[in-house]
Amino acid sequence: MSEAIARPDTSEIEAEINQWALETTEDRLVKRMNSTMDEINSFHYAMLPKLPAIIEYLNQFKLSDLTGEDLKLSRAALAMCEVDNAVYKWKAPVLGTGIDLLRMVKKTGFSDRTIL
Repeated sequence: MSEAIARPDTSEIEAEINQWALETTEDRLVKRMNSTMDEINSFHYAMLPKLPAIIEYLNQFKLSDLTGEDLKLSRAALAMCEVDNAVYKWKAPVLGTGIDLLRMVKKTGFSDRTIL
């Protein structure tokens, strides 16, 4: 069995983690949509150097076993996925497609629709 990986020090980015480590995808989506690019970039560039160590640390646990600070850390890592397109592609919190993202139906599985 391999040696346990220590939790990375995230004390200097704790404020960003607390703001972005929201429970659901929808909550993180709304956070991104209601944030300025300065806020999004601040979170993204604070987390970016820590992300490899965070992922390596979290990968030693089952997702269902995460609690407390580790669960919060995993949600902040997921928030990085939520802001990636805003930072690197769109250069805006929302892509102006005219689609209300909050009205989209959340998939619960691969075949979650009735075949007509």
